[in-house]
Amino acid sequence: MTSVSPFSQNRFEYESQHLYYLSEKLLKELEAPKPMLLIGSRGSGKTTLLKALSWEEQVHNRSLQRQLKSHTLDRGYIGTYVKLPTIQLDTFSRWLGDKPDLYGQLFAYYLELFCGEMMSRALASVCAAGIFRVSPDDEARTIAGCAPDIFETNSHAVNSLYSLFEALRAARKQLERDAQLKAEPATVLQRHKLIGIGELIKRVAKALSDVCDPATGESRWHFKVCMDEGEVLDAFQQRVVRTLIRLAEWPFFPVISFVRTPEDRTTTLLSGLTLQATDRGEVILDDQTLPEFRTMAEGVATVRVREALADDCGRVDVESLLGKLDINRILDDIISKSERREAHDLRAFADELASGGQPPIGTAKRGGKPGPVQAPPIYQAYLVRRLNLTFAQAQSRREKRRIESSSIRKKMVAAYLAICNELGTHVRYASADMVLGISDNCIRDFLSQLDALFEATGNTLADFVGNTIPYKTQYAAIHTASENKKASLPASGVSAPVETGRLVDGLGALTADIQGIDARSSTLNSPERGCFVVDVTAAQKHEHAELFALIDDAAEAGFLRVDHRAEQVRFRMHRSLAPAYGFSYRGPYYPVRLHIQEVDDLRRLSNADARRVVDAIGKRLANEPEQPLFEELK
Repeated sequence: MTSVSPFSQNRFEYESQHLYYLSEKLLKELEAPKPMLLIGSRGSGKTTLLKALSWEEQVHNRSLQRQLKSHTLDRGYIGTYVKLPTIQLDTFSRWLGDKPDLYGQLFAYYLELFCGEMMSRALASVCAAGIFRVSPDDEARTIAGCAPDIFETNSHAVNSLYSLFEALRAARKQLERDAQLKAEPATVLQRHKLIGIGELIKRVAKALSDVCDPATGESRWHFKVCMDEGEVLDAFQQRVVRTLIRLAEWPFFPVISFVRTPEDRTTTLLSGLTLQATDRGEVILDDQTLPEFRTMAEGVATVRVREALADDCGRVDVESLLGKLDINRILDDIISKSERREAHDLRAFADELASGGQPPIGTAKRGGKPGPVQAPPIYQAYLVRRLNLTFAQAQSRREKRRIESSSIRKKMVAAYLAICNELGTHVRYASADMVLGISDNCIRDFLSQLDALFEATGNTLADFVGNTIPYKTQYAAIHTASENKKASLPASGVSAPVETGRLVDGLGALTADIQGIDARSSTLNSPERGCFVVDVTAAQKHEHAELFALIDDAAEAGFLRVDHRAEQVRFRMHRSLAPAYGFSYRGPYYPVRLHIQEVDDLRRLSNADARRVVDAIGKRLANEPEQPLFEELK
């Protein structure tokens, strides 16, 4: 049925068979034989990438097979996948939290058991399915060689892939029972033979690799254990994982994902041994360039459309679907419906510029050749008038271009927001540029926008992807998708929905206010402000731990972006919420400093009280000097 939206959202685990689109560049990075960190906010595609490394998906998923274009055994690795929240984590901290040395040893041992269990099960399953052929004699000899001093307390023989899997699983389950019952450490150490952090998994991985290559004695195969949702690990457990990564060597390579960059990426359990950039790779999905994200977003949408239409020729091109950005076209729609005198005066001045009363600023293409003008230069007229710009006939073309660049084109969005504010109208969003910007490198949010647009058109899927959607249809649909995301916060899994909702609402209103205030110089000279900076000492961070936990929670749920520094916390609104609050589709660029108490007030107060706090912050910021531009929070 081509009238059913293929863009509606399901979590990966709810789908009978996932549809894959893979970036060749990202896949190549993750397939490299080294430990990897995969970092990206909710909906950025982490689970899809990790699952794509799993042998089970590679063998059984037709969509993935089409993307990989090769047999599983041509890739040189066997991958496994686990969601970390599904394994036992909390009981260890409750059991051994006051004994850090023993905690570190036993938790590392637990993770090594689990990784070895998954790897041995994977290889056993691959061999049982006939995908990988191994001599039973080679299997028995190799496995038995690695087992005696590891499982000497185990009652049954370990001489096959499956018996190795069973032995590892039995040891893991016993350790889980010990943790649940808070067993005495002496008893636990008698039950489990610890041979040094990282040693168990090295031996198991080497044996498994030797099973794959019995004749040569050289390992050509490596194993990837993909651990999703690493943010559920507490700070100490992450330190254990870093230790295992630091000690990892061929053929075992863990791949672990996080929704944001961990504050600590270097310390390990071993004195003097740190985890450096050279010890592991790092893929940050939120750092994709706009062209890279566009390619991925269009690819994901195209795969869904082709599956729905049973047509390998269908393709989603966002520019063909939504058109290029034309701010003046949007402003023309707004002004045509406005009864404000300011609107008609601005339109008249724009017509004057366009008719030759002054140079048609910003309407020429590179090289000075006039381009097609679909609407009069409204935002240019606003900036010329507000900034008192003058253009003399004697000015060189280069000088005019410099003025156009610094005073016109770079202030386009700021002018648009200011005009909407002065005319008392909602900010409107349309075009491929705006939808991609609003998506904020999040595939899930991009698909939500397409889903709302598809429903708004009422077309069949074939007609939807084959035509350009009018701007006027886009306005309401894009706004609806953003409002739906805003309304989803209570069900998003945040630990304190009421306070988190107040905080997000307050920051959203503040971002819109400081970006949309009329012709005040701070708005037009430092446009699109809203990268909030809170200077904080370690003591203050401890004192306000609950507040910063809320910020982190909102970021992990996809409502904020946050970056922790040594003496600062920086955060901004997620751009997917721009239409719901009325700020720039490009999000915030310029920093503004907030006081801890101001942020704390936003999460504690509601309605009129919070509005007064937002107004007070806005007035304070209006009187403070501009902050230098720093790199946008990804």
